[in-house]
Amino acid sequence: MWGLILQNIAISLLIIMIVHNLVIYLKDTYTVSKIKDVTGIQVQKYKTIIEEIDIINKKRQMPLPEDNKNNLSQNDLLTIDEDLNDYLRTQIINMDK
Repeated sequence: MWGLILQNIAISLLIIMIVHNLVIYLKDTYTVSKIKDVTGIQVQKYKTIIEEIDIINKKRQMPLPEDNKNNLSQNDLLTIDEDLNDYLRTQIINMDK
């Protein structure tokens, strides 16, 4: 009688272990893990921000070519100023409508 009880207990434990391991195997094999690489994403964002800042700083440090400085005459500057004033007046008038 004790042998039959121990045999039932052993078979029950064996079935439980097999089903448990099967469930773990299926879960690990056929599901997608939800682990996010938060630090890696943040590091990449900081790198792109630093690269953009470096590009902006390099553009600011680039000297203007000497050929483009002061090539406009006084008459040209007055014409540009008048054109700009005319444009602004038309924009103000159009804004009121």
